[in-house]
Amino acid sequence: MQAGFAERDITPLPGMEKPGDYFKEFNDGRVHDPLKARAVVFNNGEQRVALVGADVLEIHRGFVQSLRRKIHERTGITPEAILIAASHTHSGGPTGFAYPGQFDGESELVQHIAYDLSPSADPVYLDIVERGVIEAVVANLLPMTAVRACFEGGSAATGRLDEFSDIDLVIVAPLTSADATFDAVESALSPHSIVHAWHVDPAPFPQTAQRFYFLTDAPRFFAVDCVVASEAGVEPFLERERHGNPLVYFDRTSKIRARAVDRTALALRHAQRWRQLKGAVPVFAMLVDKELARGRPLEALGFYQALLRALVEVLGMSHRPDRFDFGWRYVETQLPEDARALLARYAFVADEQALRERAPQLAEELRSRLSAEAPPP
Repeated sequence: MQAGFAERDITPLPGMEKPGDYFKEFNDGRVHDPLKARAVVFNNGEQRVALVGADVLEIHRGFVQSLRRKIHERTGITPEAILIAASHTHSGGPTGFAYPGQFDGESELVQHIAYDLSPSADPVYLDIVERGVIEAVVANLLPMTAVRACFEGGSAATGRLDEFSDIDLVIVAPLTSADATFDAVESALSPHSIVHAWHVDPAPFPQTAQRFYFLTDAPRFFAVDCVVASEAGVEPFLERERHGNPLVYFDRTSKIRARAVDRTALALRHAQRWRQLKGAVPVFAMLVDKELARGRPLEALGFYQALLRALVEVLGMSHRPDRFDFGWRYVETQLPEDARALLARYAFVADEQALRERAPQLAEELRSRLSAEAPPP
């Protein structure tokens, strides 16, 4: 029999509600003892069981079901083998009574009582509890000695979580163990019925392997993006300015932590890419004109898109230098309004005539911007 124990702090933030009475009361920030989510995992060689305790007043059934599903997705422990209980402290954070939207279909009086007068669950705090519980469970898992670390990147690392977010899972292991690692991930996902899997080949990053999964019972826009990376291959994913702060589930290497981007190396990449764009733009501009002259507007559009991508990079070097090479990702949130308007002007081309008008304008826009030196990162 093996057993592992872990705990995580789930103390609510100052100003959050403190349920425990039949009226609203708020946390004033004073902490006598931190609140915890504690987990123990037992493994008899045939089955694993997780027992979880959280210092909260109550945990709704729907939240428990969500926690069980997410713990299972990350660990492979079956949902029916996961027990989650509340300590029923009256000095905890806002996990109830009323949930956001729970009484939206009721009368104005009921809504007033539920939302305005009664203690209400806070989505921010529910996320704190959820993360604490999951981390407490995953911290116990040592199922594969080849796996050196596991962390979540993407939206969870950059603070952009919303209802459309995926799970961006990074597993540090030798690439010789990649297939076995993906098998373990797919086994954990199997109760949700994988309806689509994409084995990305070749992998987009050195010393990595990548697969995407769609699940039957997941929201429409949800995917599990899983990367297996060697200890050397994971290094670029740890640059804070580019990829945020990794949400670490376990780390045998003691190396998984965000670090500052290498400014010298970034400046060299900027300068090299600037030179490449200076050389490439006149060529692609000529190819657009050539295919239009041949009467091949679809082929001209392909070369025009290369010019458009160049504009994204040039604007990125000025406005988001750390992520200048992220392509179209995050342009809506990281570029200023005038830069987005410029991109929109050239991106939405209605027909062949519009392409003939916009292509020379875009080429001239790029030539003008590239005539200067590359902006420093």
